[in-house]
Amino acid sequence: LHDALPISGVSGARRTPSGALLLSSRQDLTQVQGGVGGALLELLEKKEPAASQPADSLLSVLDARAKEVAPDMSAHTVANILIAYARLRLQPSNELLEALSTRAVGVVDEMSASETIGLLGACTRLGAAPGSQLVDALTHHAEKVASAFDEGDIAHALEAIAMLGRQPGETLVKALGSRVQTIAPKLDATGLAATFSAFAKLPQPPAGPIMSSLAVRTSQVAQDMNADQLVTTMDAFTTWQMKPTGPLVNALQEKIAY
Repeated sequence: LHDALPISGVSGARRTPSGALLLSSRQDLTQVQGGVGGALLELLEKKEPAASQPADSLLSVLDARAKEVAPDMSAHTVANILIAYARLRLQPSNELLEALSTRAVGVVDEMSASETIGLLGACTRLGAAPGSQLVDALTHHAEKVASAFDEGDIAHALEAIAMLGRQPGETLVKALGSRVQTIAPKLDATGLAATFSAFAKLPQPPAGPIMSSLAVRTSQVAQDMNADQLVTTMDAFTTWQMKPTGPLVNALQEKIAY
């Protein structure tokens, strides 16, 4: 989760075959005021970011300059800087984290779905305290942009919120559930297993229509599930103290027998 979430919020992010994180356009971060984004971009482009830590002097310069320009940063900029620090496994100074978090709260409504997910993931690594204004703001904003989430985003959102010691509110759960119902017919075995795993972390199972959509799709792709995906799906039903029924139980039994 720590490796996956921060990447999703970086515009144009992709992985090389070796697993390195690159950006498709240098303009994504080099437009940051004072060259802060450009410096972070150079660090991100290293093949092994965790093993190539910048010198303390460079971090001090970045901290000082970022604190100075933080009040004027765009939503895209502040999200990408926080995500970059998390991706690099670097901890900004308390003063910088406070400045960036305050700015992020102020512009959260301008953040995209991917930036929202990426920043939630960054909070799990940067130590945003549960109940902090930033976590609250991101959780509420996730309700508004949930219609743009894919199955990975849904799983990442729920897992990040859980890691931050929170329970998603009823409105967010409904928004995520509605999105699941919409995308369920297109989910593959991997997406279904991730969705079941994410919702299994909630106190209650998904609402009836959502569960029905997931059950129908699972019965259609059960034969494509590997052992881990099958176990994840069955574990979700165990957590909810429910038993698969109808076509779903038949499909799962056939897969187990096979």
